[in-house]
This record gives sequence, structure tokens and C-alpha cells, in this order.
Amino acid sequence: MDKDRKEELWNVGFACGELIPDGYDAVSDTYSEVYYVAGYKNDHHATAMLDPQLVRASYISDGIGCNIVLVSIDCIGISKTDLDRIKDDLKGFVRDNNIDAIHIASTHTHAGIDTLGLWGPIGIDGKNSAFMEKIAEVTKETIVRSCENIRQGRMYFGYADTGKIQRDSRYPEIYDKNIYRIRFAPEDGSKGLEIISYDAHAESLRSENTKVSADYPCYMGRKIKDETGNEFMFFAGAVGGLIMTHVLKDERGLEYPYETNVIKTGEYLADCVLSIDNERELYPDLSTDTEVFDVPLDNQLFATMSFLGVLSAKAVRGEGRYSLALRTEASLLNLGGEEGINIA
Repeated sequence: MDKDRKEELWNVGFACGELIPDGYDAVSDTYSEVYYVAGYKNDHHATAMLDPQLVRASYISDGIGCNIVLVSIDCIGISKTDLDRIKDDLKGFVRDNNIDAIHIASTHTHAGIDTLGLWGPIGIDGKNSAFMEKIAEVTKETIVRSCENIRQGRMYFGYADTGKIQRDSRYPEIYDKNIYRIRFAPEDGSKGLEIISYDAHAESLRSENTKVSADYPCYMGRKIKDETGNEFMFFAGAVGGLIMTHVLKDERGLEYPYETNVIKTGEYLADCVLSIDNERELYPDLSTDTEVFDVPLDNQLFATMSFLGVLSAKAVRGEGRYSLALRTEASLLNLGGEEGINIA
């Protein structure tokens, strides 16, 4: 790293938008339309809202030519087909603002509204078209707004051990106990941004839950903001199949009710984040690279659901058992150059 570069600053902006479906009434805490809770079982109707799903976006620039937007959506997942439509609509904006890449990820909450189509009645698309359109519109608006409130500042990376809160339900039991943070501190002394990654499915509410929620990332972010004033983004780490958090217990050794458990879990992880004491500075040096590739599609049910339109992910010609494939992509992001961190 050039010594002069260490004196330069990052340029970062942030914005947040709510994903509340039109069929929700806040007074009665009910839905006038059918929405399916994603992540566990079919035909699982949403009955209320514990906390709203959000879209969060951050514009990050090293000030010397690389500019990206990171987006985190509180949902189970979104197909590349749907994400490509969002990016296509922003092509003019991307060109005008010299943005090199927009990276969009889901938090993988198991208490969000179905965004893939898998959790309606068997064989029936579980997505609500109006809600999917809302996700697209709010995501685009949030990306644009993240580029409108840019501040200069320094960026730091650190991590903390989260102890024995995780469990792996399948062998081999392998997971990372650390929670990771990238922290942006504006030079003007205003409140900053904390980008968190952790290896655990967002399913602290468990399968009995029928309330829409962003799960533990919501309550982690709320406590971090209450304690520091900083904004918050969450990205799921290597959650595998299947790494999750234990149901926490009270002083009598009894498991908390799930709605209490999700709050306690989020606040416990927030405390871990707030305890980070090993930060090192990431100097302004940013690069990003994306590779698009095809994965053979051998799952007959997946191929059928895609053909019927239940899944928005569309198959392409490929080398699979049925001469079909799914087009996907992998990206590598570097913050801080050779002395920094790589994120896949």
C-alpha cells in the first residue's frame, strides 16, 4: 500500500427501505391477502408481523476508480432472474454514476414472505406478484438513495468469538464461531455503518412461527444502533446445511418462547459485535470481479417447477441429465488491497 493512500478516505453512503406488503393492516396486525412464510413447510400462512422486512444498501468507493453498491434484503432468497431485472432497470443509473457492480444478497430469514415460490401449496407458486414488484421497486429506490448521502471516512475490520451459541444439525459439524464486522467511521463525526457477517441461518423463531420477521438480524441491528447510533447491514455467512443458533435458556434452564428467543439471540450477537477489540484499518483500495457460469440441472422437480412458472429461475441449455442448466454467478470483493480482506 502506498503511504499516501493511507491518508485518503473511503466514500460511503447508506439507505434503508421497508418491505411491507399492501395487504398488511398495522392497526389489526393482519393481512388482507394470503402470504406464505418461507423456509419450512408448504401452505404456511403469515398471520401477523413481528418486525418488518427491510432492504439496506451501501455505496462504497475507494475514491480512485472503483465504486460498488452492496444490498442486503431481508428474505429467504431471490432468483438471479429477478435480480437481473432489478439491475437491468438501473443500467442508466449505473452508467451515470460510474458504478462497477451491484451485489445483492438475501439475509436468508426463514420468517419472511415467500420470494422464491417454494412455500405455497404443493405445486402452486407461493410468491405474491405485487409483493415481488414492491421488492424490486424498493430495492431500486434504496440503491439510488444510498448514492445520495455519501460521506468520507475510515473503515475498520474486526471479529469476535460467539461462543457456543451455534449448532450444526448435519455431519460433519464444521462451522466458524466468529462474527465479522466491517465498520465505517465518518470523518465528520456523524454516525457510521456496521456491516456484519455470521454463519447461522436466520431461523431463531423456528417452524411454529407464523409472523413475518427478519429474525435475529433485526434485533442484532436494533441493539447495535441503540448502543452506537450506527446503521447496520447483515450478510449471511457460510450457513451450510444446516448451521443455526440454539434456543437460548433462562436462569432456570428452560428454553425461552420463540418470540423471546429471537430477541435474546439478536441481542447476544450484538453484544459479541460490540465487544470487538481487534480492529485493523482497511485503507481505500477496492476491487470486484464476477464470474457468470452454468450449473447442470439434474433435479427433475426443480426443472418441472421452473417450466410451469412456479419458480422464476429459468433453465438454460446445458450439460445436465436433461440437457439443462441454471445460470448463476460468483463474485469476489476485496477491501483494502493486499493488506485487506477478500469476500466471496
